[in-house]
Amino acid sequence: MEKDSNHSFIDERIGAIYEVKTPCSTIGNDLNGLLEIALQLSGLPLASISFFTDEGLIHQSKIGFDVTHTSGEMSFLLKHLTADGCATFNNILNDEQWQNVQLTDDAHAISFFTCAAIQNMDGAVIGFMSLMDTAPGSGGNFNYLKKLACQASALVSLSYSQLAKSDAQTNGIFQASGDMKAFYENILNKLPTDIAVFDPNHKYLFVNPGAISDEDLRKFIIGKDDFEYAAYRNRSVDVAQRRRERFLLAANSNVEIKWEDTLNDPDGVPITHLRRLFPVRNENGELLMVIGYGIDITERKIMENKQAVLVKQLSVQNTQLTDFCNIVSHNLRAPLVNMSMLVQYIEESEDDTDRMELIKMLKPVVENLHGTFGELVESIQIKQDHEVQSEKIKLTDYVERTLKELKFEANKSQAEFEIDFNEAPVILFPSKYIFSIIHNLLSNALKYRAPERKPLIRIATKKENDSVILSVSDNGLGIDLEKHGKSFFKIGKVFHKNPNAKGFGLFMTKTQVEAMGGTIWVESKPNEGSTFFIEFKNQKLQSL
Repeated sequence: MEKDSNHSFIDERIGAIYEVKTPCSTIGNDLNGLLEIALQLSGLPLASISFFTDEGLIHQSKIGFDVTHTSGEMSFLLKHLTADGCATFNNILNDEQWQNVQLTDDAHAISFFTCAAIQNMDGAVIGFMSLMDTAPGSGGNFNYLKKLACQASALVSLSYSQLAKSDAQTNGIFQASGDMKAFYENILNKLPTDIAVFDPNHKYLFVNPGAISDEDLRKFIIGKDDFEYAAYRNRSVDVAQRRRERFLLAANSNVEIKWEDTLNDPDGVPITHLRRLFPVRNENGELLMVIGYGIDITERKIMENKQAVLVKQLSVQNTQLTDFCNIVSHNLRAPLVNMSMLVQYIEESEDDTDRMELIKMLKPVVENLHGTFGELVESIQIKQDHEVQSEKIKLTDYVERTLKELKFEANKSQAEFEIDFNEAPVILFPSKYIFSIIHNLLSNALKYRAPERKPLIRIATKKENDSVILSVSDNGLGIDLEKHGKSFFKIGKVFHKNPNAKGFGLFMTKTQVEAMGGTIWVESKPNEGSTFFIEFKNQKLQSL
């Protein structure tokens, strides 16, 4: 029959293709296998291999939808083919060229469409391998689609010259004729992802260089399973056992299995792959093979972890902003009102002596306001200071310095101190934080002492694996944690009537500890005292 253009494919040869209806026929299996690989690599839900007719496209093989024929003039696709024979439409629903094409009707509502040309032996475009999605603008790299379309072109050409064994009962694409096997191996070996194909007994049928780069190892593994491979490489069988479990899950449930697999490379660096297993069955539901592939997503995981840290930081900053607003409205309102009233009195006073007295009263109000702002700003800066460096800290030096500053308060209350740093005398921590932490904990122990007894304050450290635990205990007023536990370390929270309490000390301490990856918690009972615990993590190097 006469061909009227390059894209026409209306002759007796097409019948040979259309007569292949069952998945167990060689070319039917092979075309479906190509589509399954394309879907696995793209993550998109719809795929087809289609050929031109006078009325549109015939979908010879398809996955994800039930259309066998797409009506409408489709020759416009040829105008959009790039030099490598591919075309992409991010949203065909808004494209006038697609208005009369069946794929865009309400029943199918395809939005994203990308395709690669399939050619006959004369080089004429006779159809397309296509990937589709109902969501518009699906991004991604589809370079492999051209390679798979070339494979489909070769399959069609082979079917015409009768190189393929039609209707041969095979156990999958890798047990077809030698020519077909070579074709598949050639295309899969060039794909950038890890590809492996297993028989129903979980034996390897094929592995590409992306999965195992060593050619000798690739040859060794064919016909063997992961347990034999692990034994050959002298590796733990744990990985093999996990892979066997997932293989059986895919084979028995007939659904795609996805998971993330993290292993260390030879240098000990963790590498993460997104892995999938997809079972392939014949027309009788019998398992032919399981196709597996993996994509290195290490960089993506690193970015996800960074994003998670950023989201957490933004959440903390948002909480800080709320706390900042609350503390401003609560702690700053009174001094601002006092300042306003004093300024008004100064303006209204005609006596110089009275004015001087009012100005003296204004000074401590301003200092209190300035100190409150300074503490708030410092707490925010700690969260944003990612460059702070740790150093070896001899704890006795910082405790002695703190006790000198608190000497008057300690003597006044006749406080006793018991210090035991024998187990861990040194920690790795920023010096500008550790003094503030110790000072806050010891000053609180003195400030909230029980009036009927002398303060007894115990300070000690102990080692736990790679951490050092610092504890500060007192016999003071204590706290009802059932009532106040959730708000204990929050900014501006005070639990005892003390004129000097602002609710900044414990908040600041928690901020400094957590900024360096540590944790802080408290054990306390009313009128029995409190014990604060701080875990300084990553203390392997501390040895003094």
